Amino acid sequence: GKPRAPYCMMGVCFECLVEIDGVPNCQSCRVSVKEGMQICRQQGAAKAIS
Repeated sequence: GKPRAPYCMMGVCFECLVEIDGVPNCQSCRVSVKEGMQICRQQGAAKAIS
């Protein structure tokens, strides 16, 4: 894939989904970064949380 830039920056488009501390489907534009956070890019389509 190609690098992705921010889209709406207000939590509407869901194009910024990442995994934060093992939790998938987090909107990165809505989360404040804190020391020690583990943030990973999601590859492919988001998976449903059950």
